[in-house]
Amino acid sequence: MVLWEIRSYPEALGRERERILAKTELQDRYGLLWRWKATRRERALYRLGELTPKDVTVKAVRVPQEVTPPALPPAPRTTKKPVTANLGDLIPLGRQVAADLTAQGKSLTRDRLRDGIRSLGQSISTDRAGALLAQLKRQGPENRPSAVPEDEAA
Repeated sequence: MVLWEIRSYPEALGRERERILAKTELQDRYGLLWRWKATRRERALYRLGELTPKDVTVKAVRVPQEVTPPALPPAPRTTKKPVTANLGDLIPLGRQVAADLTAQGKSLTRDRLRDGIRSLGQSISTDRAGALLAQLKRQGPENRPSAVPEDEAA
């Protein structure tokens, strides 16, 4: 009421109602980012409190329609892919790490396998290390050095 220099409370409520309706009209026309998409004139009139809902629809400056890019297809749902697909190149490194762990008297675990391969300069995720460990165990002890359990090593 002070900013608009209005002394009548009902008149101030009417002006506030018009301001809210004008804001709603701008949001309906330009979307949630109406403050950036509306014309400068409409934004200025809204800030000054001189924009009414009828002004928005009647006196609005035509804004060229934005060209919206075609919608992208929805992102594929992330499902766990089998991580055994590219393990062939990691098997020799896995055997080397397994041999080193056996020489140290430590058992072969996923985390030790992962850390050993990373220490050799090859990146590997925890999931791939788990798949590699399963692959090495499936090959059996005849294809890799026998692992000594930690309990027996001590």
